[in-house]
This record gives sequence, C-alpha cells and structure tokens, in this order.
Amino acid sequence: MTGALSISTGVVADLGAITTHAANTLVLGGLLQSATGTWGFTGSGATNIDATYFVNSGRITIAVGGSNYYSIADGDWNVNTTWSTTGFGGGAAAGTPGPTDYVFIGGGRTVTVTGAETCSELSFDAGTSVTNILTINLGGSLTVETVTIPQPVTSN
Repeated sequence: MTGALSISTGVVADLGAITTHAANTLVLGGLLQSATGTWGFTGSGATNIDATYFVNSGRITIAVGGSNYYSIADGDWNVNTTWSTTGFGGGAAAGTPGPTDYVFIGGGRTVTVTGAETCSELSFDAGTSVTNILTINLGGSLTVETVTIPQPVTSN
C-alpha cells in the first residue's frame, strides 16, 4: 500500500498473521499518527501497540508519519504561531504543516496562504455560529490530497 491506512472510530483492523503490510501514513479515528515504524495489537511485536484499532498478530509498517496541525490564531499558513500540534487550544507549534500533515481549521480562525503550501488533508471544524476561513492570496497555492467540509452543526 503506498497511500494511507485509515481506520475509523469503532472499526478494528485484523491484520492476520501476515507481517508484511506497509503504508505511507496511518490515520486512527480521524487523527494522523506521527510515529513511524511498526503498528499492531498487543503481542504482535510491533513498536507501537494499539489495542483499540488492531487485533491479531499481524503488524503494519508506516513509512512516513505526519502531524496534526490545528489553527489557534488568525494568521499566515507559513507562520508557526498560527498552528498547534496538540489541539485548537494548544500552544504554538514548532513548525508549520507540510506534505504528510493533516490540517484542521477551526475556532472561527482565518488562515491565509501567501506562498506555495501543501498538506495531506485539510478539514474545517464544524461548529455553531462559527465561520472558519481559508484565504489563498494571489500568487499563493495550496496542494491537498483530501478536503473535508462538514455539514453545518445546529442545535435546538
């Protein structure tokens, strides 16, 4: 497998006894996993053990990994203080999103692309009375594999 293995919440991957599975990235419950190496169930011999998403003795080798970036301030894509890697309320990230990373724009924030940027997946956080904005300036570009724009959330 050359792309991503994505396992949704409530789903379990049975990798069987074959230990030759491989993918570039791993997504568990909608979140990109940053740890590379082997992943599997308890007793599989994998470096990264996860009994929520895996069963059986097989394991998968993740080659690239990546990080999740959350907008925490209005700002430019290429500025680290626009992002956190721990959540919408987290502290500033050490870097900015790149080609293997997942990006979440939320909290009513505006993120502006001023140059050539890239990420693996871009999601806009759903919320009530919140507008999340991505602006691509003239001369800017954003290359993304997958974009998720959720249905508006309403409450009574």
